[in-house]
Amino acid sequence: MFAPIPNATRADLVTAAKAGMPSGGPQIAGNPYLSRSIDCCIGAGETCYRGILAWLLKSGLVSMRWFMKETSPNGKVSLDRLFGTGVVVWAPEKPFTDDSVLPQVEAGFIVHMWLAQTGAGGWNGHWVISNGDGTICGVNNGPIQKPDEVVAKDYTTHGKLRSQFEGYGGYLVEEEIGERGFLKAPTPKIPLEYGKASLVKFDPFNIPGRL
Repeated sequence: MFAPIPNATRADLVTAAKAGMPSGGPQIAGNPYLSRSIDCCIGAGETCYRGILAWLLKSGLVSMRWFMKETSPNGKVSLDRLFGTGVVVWAPEKPFTDDSVLPQVEAGFIVHMWLAQTGAGGWNGHWVISNGDGTICGVNNGPIQKPDEVVAKDYTTHGKLRSQFEGYGGYLVEEEIGERGFLKAPTPKIPLEYGKASLVKFDPFNIPGRL
């Protein structure tokens, strides 16, 4: 685990993500018994991007040294340092509507989505692994309950990338307090205003210093 597996592929990253949510004990640093063949990674309930770090390690695409460089990443500075510069899939200047077609993202690519209006505090957004067919693997997802799609917050292997991105794109909504203090169903802001949603993909082979 002190070096990447030489022939590891993006498909191995998808396989690791589909095999299960990150699991394992909290003792990682200094544990001489860790290996990729066992539950070597961080435990459940981690942030979405920490889940990706665990799957990268499990897949063999990165080394333990790389994994331990940022043990508690958070915010643009540390996450940029980890993942580097990605390729824009959807620019925030382009409104994302019901009729919009989201470009396909290759299998084994890391995907980051966020809403510009949330500012620096919301930049972390959501991070997932693309399965290459319009679906994703991820932890700490936006829950989905539709007739044709059910996604749990904790973990998914088949959630739709579009559904997760719709949580950032589309019309901005506002909540209204109804009778007895209950929230009414969210309604679009008037005048209508689109969320400036961004979608960026990262090739794991371009991760800085993954050795």
